Amino acid sequence: MGGRITREAGTQIPSGMVFETAEEPLRVASELSLVPRLHDMLALAHEELLAMGITQVTNFEGADVRDAYARLHAEGRLRLRAHIGIDVFDLDEAIAQGVRTGDGDDRLTVGPVKLYSDGALGSHTAHLHEDFTGDPGNRGIAVTPFAELTVLVEKAVNAGIAVATHAIGDQANTLVLNAYTPIAEQAHRAGLQLRIEHSQHLQWEDVTRFAQLGVVASMQPIHCTSDYPLSVELLGERDIGHYPWRALIDAGVTVAFGSDAPVEPADPLFGVHAAVTRTRRDGDPEGGREPEQRVTVAEALRGFTREPAVAAGMGDHAGRLAPGYFADFIALDQDPFTIDPASIWQITVAATAVAGEIVFTRS
Repeated sequence: MGGRITREAGTQIPSGMVFETAEEPLRVASELSLVPRLHDMLALAHEELLAMGITQVTNFEGADVRDAYARLHAEGRLRLRAHIGIDVFDLDEAIAQGVRTGDGDDRLTVGPVKLYSDGALGSHTAHLHEDFTGDPGNRGIAVTPFAELTVLVEKAVNAGIAVATHAIGDQANTLVLNAYTPIAEQAHRAGLQLRIEHSQHLQWEDVTRFAQLGVVASMQPIHCTSDYPLSVELLGERDIGHYPWRALIDAGVTVAFGSDAPVEPADPLFGVHAAVTRTRRDGDPEGGREPEQRVTVAEALRGFTREPAVAAGMGDHAGRLAPGYFADFIALDQDPFTIDPASIWQITVAATAVAGEIVFTRS
């Protein structure tokens, strides 16, 4: 797996900066003290999410979080639906135990395995076809080498496990699509979704490949607006798609929106606002970043309801208000179809229902 620890120039003294998979031992050590309290912390967090109108989450945080969700569910305290992914480091164990995507019940289910193709934009570790602007020779990091990525994808699908792969840079997305190509038909026959998490920067020809392969683009609209100055600085004027929601939707791709919380605020209405305007909440940049890639209010709402259900393999019973579907819904204090799009983020959730039960009301 790709990662690095930096050192002070000309010495062996660590600089304090670690990148990508090199941070894993530190992350594990820092979380050990939280494990006994994790289920209670999740319960508190879920109350905040319900107040934002969130009725289902997808979580990729690993075995400790999975166990905390299971404990909450066993105690009857899981008040929203949760789709819990499998960490790549736990994949072999999950396969040995016969775990499959979709296992569980209508409140807590097993999700896809989470793989990683590259890093992030700000750390200059997103994997690009061309050098970062102003950083000659640096095209980012392949966190998982392509040959290994292909093996992991095939292993998961053969075991009945869906795949969600993190890819931000255009090269990373190309390589993930390449890894998905030989297994895509088999995955679809088995009802297993192949997803790319983030799908931020794409070669235009890869937009078509998403559609041809039936790959879900799992995207976070607020990344487009919060990353705007950074992506302009680091990527310049290269002719690729930056958060190309309109192009993907027009090509027939399932575009599932989310937040990437806690990296960004979890509030879906912040995401709807970003998708419709392509501006930050302060209105910058004026007119929106690459406004031709904006979506309609209806498409944005679908992106936060119907399409995530499809991405989770639950499209036949979740994500819409229809007979036979989960009675998960919210009430808003203003109509997003008639309000000024610039003000959508200010809409307030008045009530939230899960399985027909009112689980939040705003006093």
